[in-house]
Amino acid sequence: MTAAPAYLEKPLLGTYATSIIDTVARDSSELGKMRFRRRTTGVDYRYSFNLLLTKADVALLKTFYETTLLGGTGEFTWTCPDDAATKTVYFETLPTFTDSEFVGFRIASIELIDQ
Repeated sequence: MTAAPAYLEKPLLGTYATSIIDTVARDSSELGKMRFRRRTTGVDYRYSFNLLLTKADVALLKTFYETTLLGGTGEFTWTCPDDAATKTVYFETLPTFTDSEFVGFRIASIELIDQ
């Protein structure tokens, strides 16, 4: 399993968030009350955060996403800031890059899914 680049484990202060992904299937028939069932047996989590990256780190992240993860389809191991446990994750969305107030740096917005 491919390991995440080290800078993916250092979110900007105040940007890290964890949420539980809804795994409940809801079914409403014409008659009767709403039915609920689980889609999966496990609980999936979404991790969202921003990174402050140099232009060289942006190029490395793009290469990691495009080449190593085959356009974002591959999984990789990542150390979760919540409990320092190693998780197997994948990118939920493409990383997005915006300008930073610091010259020579960009902000990357990341969303990962833990399976």
